[in-house]
Amino acid sequence: MRTAVARSIGAVVVCFGLVASSGDVAHATSMVATITQVPIPVTVKKHHRASICATVVPKVGTGTPVGEVTITITRNAGPYSASASFAYAGGSVCLRTKKLHGTGGYAVGAFYTARPGSAFVDSVELTGFDVVQPPR
Repeated sequence: MRTAVARSIGAVVVCFGLVASSGDVAHATSMVATITQVPIPVTVKKHHRASICATVVPKVGTGTPVGEVTITITRNAGPYSASASFAYAGGSVCLRTKKLHGTGGYAVGAFYTARPGSAFVDSVELTGFDVVQPPR
């Protein structure tokens, strides 16, 4: 399961072009690092929906990051995937899935992109959950 989630997360990272860089951001001293938080359920019952929410906070200090958050969900064994982008100005943004019929692992990515000119830095949270057959 962990290997499959890692592969799916790697695919999500490649699809969104998230590659480490030592560009101008590394040299700016007034930039504020952010943390994208995605508290998710460990399991979701088959034929139920999942609500995946993301919150962005400064890593140190105060302030409200402003920009955009994109949440993606992909079933490791395919073919399910969902994605939505939300304007972000604090609080939480959520993506609610359709009913999930395929059991197994699902990879989740939440990608915060800071508004241009903002003091905040982009951040990413990658995680996952399992869809399980409910007990009979």
